[in-house]
Amino acid sequence: MRPIQLGPKLFVALFVLILVEAPSMLAQAPTAEAQMASATLPLPDEMRADATVIGWNESGERTDLREGTNGMICIADEPGDERFRVVCYPEPLHPLLSRSRELGEENLEEAERDRRLEEEVEAGKVVLPEQPAVLHVINGPAGSYDPATGQTSGEVSQLRIIFTPYQTAEAMGLPTERQGDMPWVMNSGELFSHIMIVREGSEGGE
Repeated sequence: MRPIQLGPKLFVALFVLILVEAPSMLAQAPTAEAQMASATLPLPDEMRADATVIGWNESGERTDLREGTNGMICIADEPGDERFRVVCYPEPLHPLLSRSRELGEENLEEAERDRRLEEEVEAGKVVLPEQPAVLHVINGPAGSYDPATGQTSGEVSQLRIIFTPYQTAEAMGLPTERQGDMPWVMNSGELFSHIMIVREGSEGGE
């Protein structure tokens, strides 16, 4: 089992990585149907069919594969890289994540990217969700998802990242370090404060 590496700025780094990197030019993108099936795996069963899905076209460009109706957005796995990584999040997070992507494309240093994001949030240029928002992530090595069966292997990590801007671990009654299976808070008190819930391995094809 290869657990996901949890850096101090996981929330932003995760989405800069997913939304900025382009797929290998040698990689053939799966069919739209296959991408939608895997992209929505992190969601609860009842939310998968109606989620918006962003994936890849035959030219290796990002494209909208399906327009959803339930307020959730899912990002398909990047073809040809060394990982299987799919993410879903609620629409109110999209402005923040889109701006993160744009800043990531400018190849800024992490500290400068974070500083500019915080300035734009404080100025009202980037609107945050009014309520805590949950990101659903499945992450694992290449080959940890079988498209023929729709199943993931025990090598994946499943994450629920609850975005709680400026909230502190103390106020939420949670630790700031991982302790077994207990949820914990990263970036406590900062813009990118978030609760981490991680489960290693797979159950029921998730």
